Amino acid sequence: MLKKLIEQTLWANARWIAFVYDRPLEDRPRRLVAHLLLAERAWFDRLAGREPGPLLFELLSRDELDRMLEVHRVRYAEVLGGDLDRVIEYRRFSGEAFASPVSDILLHLVTHAFHHRGQLSSYYAGQGVACPRTDFIQYCRAPEA
Repeated sequence: MLKKLIEQTLWANARWIAFVYDRPLEDRPRRLVAHLLLAERAWFDRLAGREPGPLLFELLSRDELDRMLEVHRVRYAEVLGGDLDRVIEYRRFSGEAFASPVSDILLHLVTHAFHHRGQLSSYYAGQGVACPRTDFIQYCRAPEA
């Protein structure tokens, strides 16, 4: 199930990147969609034993996001092929030390993305703009799923 949730996250993130960047420039949605991938990058750094950079709300170009999404597709596959029970020690940006199994970190990334895509959806709904339907069940019904 975790693999399918990650596949849905990649699918949904790709749709939101396209949607946000096909619209006129708006700072908040672009920062939120970039944050999805910047947070993933931070966790991939932690999983690799590296300290992540502190910038999680940068504005990135669509090309940068598209490239990052493809890198993350590969990283997710690598991590899923490894030991999901392995415990990773890390520090939050606040400095607090924690330890979590890889499987919990991956599930965190999925739920984190759901949260921020919900913020994007709410932002556009407030403007009366129809936005991508990227709920899990939508993914399950998609022909490419």
